[in-house]
Amino acid sequence: MSNISLVSTLVERIVASQLMDYLAANILNLQSAYRRHNSTETAILKELSDVFLVADKLTTDAVHLKA
Repeated sequence: MSNISLVSTLVERIVASQLMDYLAANILNLQSAYRRHNSTETAILKELSDVFLVADKLTTDAVHLKA
């Protein structure tokens, strides 16, 4: 492997790593795709959890309104 090829490969890996870190911290926090340890199942569970939280809040608010 020539020096230019080696340097090119190293720079590519560094840039890819920094880009993924940036995206994970700033942009991809609302998406499941392209994130480690996240799958369609993870996304569905998060959405269901959010729905249940809203439903619980609405139920609690309705109970307070009746009283």
